[in-house]
Amino acid sequence: MNQFHRTSMTILLLAGAFYFTQPPMARADGKKLNGMAAIVNGEVITLAEVEGSVYNQVRIWVLEQDQSTLTQAKVEAKMEEFRKQGLQDLIDRKLILAKAKELGMSIRESHLDQMQASFINERFKGNDKKFYEELQKAGLTIKTWRDNQREQIMIQALRNQNVPKDIIVTPNDISDIYKRRKREFETDPKIKLRMISIAKVPTDGSGNPESQKKLITELRQQIIKGADFATMATTHSNDSFAAAGGDVGTIDRNVLNPTLTSIAFSLEPRKVSEIIDDGPFYRLMFVDARIGGNAPPPEKIRDELEKLVIQEQKKGAYERWVETLRHSANIRLFQ
Repeated sequence: MNQFHRTSMTILLLAGAFYFTQPPMARADGKKLNGMAAIVNGEVITLAEVEGSVYNQVRIWVLEQDQSTLTQAKVEAKMEEFRKQGLQDLIDRKLILAKAKELGMSIRESHLDQMQASFINERFKGNDKKFYEELQKAGLTIKTWRDNQREQIMIQALRNQNVPKDIIVTPNDISDIYKRRKREFETDPKIKLRMISIAKVPTDGSGNPESQKKLITELRQQIIKGADFATMATTHSNDSFAAAGGDVGTIDRNVLNPTLTSIAFSLEPRKVSEIIDDGPFYRLMFVDARIGGNAPPPEKIRDELEKLVIQEQKKGAYERWVETLRHSANIRLFQ
């Protein structure tokens, strides 16, 4: 971690810079980076454009983080999060920005100047030189950064126009969200966890991502029908927990990456997870037991619950609006 802090984004960004300056060869899943991912209203989106968009999102996200709390694991988790939604996010972004153009929206350069000055003051204590150095480390130009800010402003403006402003939260809303998200308020919960990890590309060359996905799908179906998770882990898993029947141990929220943590701690005991796409692995998780983690009664956390209700309703309204843009667009997918 200390080395990551000392080098800031260097490890991640050098790897990314190398990747994106190489000729468009095949990805790990065999697809060509110069191949088409989608056509949106006659505009082609290539796989390389999707990958580039994902990496730019990560670069900008890293630039905006507090470097003292940033770790390689957090960066990798965020990159995987962006990558999973990469194509759909890029399509939605193009549709929203096309709508902004149709409405004649524009952002004054003077406004971007103010945003840039504000960002430098807050993030770099007014040190312009440090800002430009970090941009260079990130492989970003000032134009890329400003264009991203411009687009974010327009997207946020349209988002605000298409979500309800005054939301009335009812007692039923509070009761419902408490039942669904109660575990988020538990104090110091622990779980006894088992995991099966199937490498997308086995080191012995015995499979590929498609065949490995089929394998883990079959394993999950067998477990649902009553097969013993531990036996399946011992027989098929490709990680260091396999010999112990996939037993990861009793863990808290600080052991796994954020994506796996969120899924693991939301599982009901004795239930197998959905298939998890986790970088080079497909994974299944199984909670033997939950330990501790009592949540306060809803009346004690009503303010937090109200905020969650409002967030969910605004998100739902925004997604419904974006869905109308998708339906009115001509979209063809190739993935």
